[in-house]
Formats: sequence, C-alpha cells, structure tokens
Amino acid sequence: MSLVECLVASFILAPIPLAPLAPAQNLPTKTETTPQRAFDVATIRPMQADDPTAAHIASSTRNGYFKAVNVNLKALLEVAYEIPDIRMLGGPKWIDTQKFYVEANASPELEQYIANQSPAEGKQTKRDMLAALLADRFKVSVHTESREMPIYALVAAKDGPRLTEASPDLTTDAGDQITIAPGNDSLTILAYELSWRLERPVVDQTGLQDKQKLTLRWNDNAGPSLFTAIQEQLGLKLEPTKGPVPVLVIDRAEPPTAN
Repeated sequence: MSLVECLVASFILAPIPLAPLAPAQNLPTKTETTPQRAFDVATIRPMQADDPTAAHIASSTRNGYFKAVNVNLKALLEVAYEIPDIRMLGGPKWIDTQKFYVEANASPELEQYIANQSPAEGKQTKRDMLAALLADRFKVSVHTESREMPIYALVAAKDGPRLTEASPDLTTDAGDQITIAPGNDSLTILAYELSWRLERPVVDQTGLQDKQKLTLRWNDNAGPSLFTAIQEQLGLKLEPTKGPVPVLVIDRAEPPTAN
C-alpha cells in the first residue's frame, strides 16, 4: 500500500504533475510581520522495526500541528517536497528502513497566521515548516534535477476518451478503486495516483483538462485489470516509454538530533 493510501484525510495533499518542482504561486510575500515558517517545538524519536502501529501522517492546512507515526524519512520528504518516493534518489540506506515518530506544534502566532490563510497557502506553509524541521533535525540537504527514466504516458485510446464516472457494477468488493473529486485537474491527479500502483512515473499526455468527478475501478484477480479498466472505463491507455522526469536528489541526511 502506498503512502498516499495511508495518509489521513485531514492532510489535503493534492498530487502534483510531473513538472519541475517550484514554490507555489500567488502566495503572500514574506514581510517583517510574517512569522517564521518553522515549528516551535518538535518531538522526534525512532520506532522499533517490529512496531505494529499503522503508518500514518496527520496534518491540516488550518493549523500548526503535525504528526507522523511509523514512517520513514522518505515519507516525510514526500510531504515536504510534494514528490513521490519513486522519484527520490540518493541518501543513506536507513532513510528507507528506519521508521520514526514525529510530533510538532507551531507557535500561537504562526498558528493564527495559518488559520487566516487559504487552504493552498496553508498547505505551502506546512510544507515549508516540515522542510525546515527536516533540515534542522535530520540535516537534510536536497536538490532537484531532471533524469531520463522509464515512464507510462497516459494518452487517449483509439476510440477517444470517455470521461464519465464509472458505474458501480464494474467492480467487486475485492477490487481496487481510485476516486477523484470534482473541481480538480482530474487527469493529472489520476496520473499521479497510477504511478503508485505501477511503481513507475505516469505522465498525463492527453492534452485534456478534465475537472469532473472521476472513478476508476478494477480487480486484477477476478475482473478487469488496471490497464484494461483504464481503457474500457475512461477511453484512455498507458503507453510504456521513456522521458525526462524531475527527481529529488538527497545529498545529505543524518539520524535526527535528540529532542
């Protein structure tokens, strides 16, 4: 199961298309009255390898609280830099295997500042805060670059796209499902979600700007496979190819400093 599937609903983490990472646009310019985007207090401790606690991350765009349980450093980097771990390179081996408990709170001033922001602004502020925490406590240093990698191109099938919500009778209880809410760039988000299931970057090359509710259902064991379901239900297909993909290169990471 991917990290996206274990994130709690309170964290509004919209998937990002395969494009160069850059700060969010149209955010307030930092001024002398803007509080520093950093947590006031934070507790970080390693967890035992056999700890059965379900991995999860809880955060909100409306306050300054953050909590992560039984997750590795890559999972934290994913939230901070909004990039899936399949596009992370470098770093020591323990960033994949060692799990951590992280709990952090903002100052009352920053808490109020976040509460007054829009959801998009609040999400960016929380990303900045987590990135600062990782740099401080894990000594994380990263940079981005483009690498040629195997990808799947999401394109229109021969008979053209059929972007209507799938009927519930197209699946069984044993199947899997992706549902994307209306009001978003549905196909970009679909490509992001598919990358988790396929463990390969998926790039939306349909040229469409679909923003309606989209549901994809499949069952690899007793029904349509994921590749078949995409074509039958959405009139799209996945073509294996290669292309430039933005990646996050982890230049440095150290075990966290004591609380």
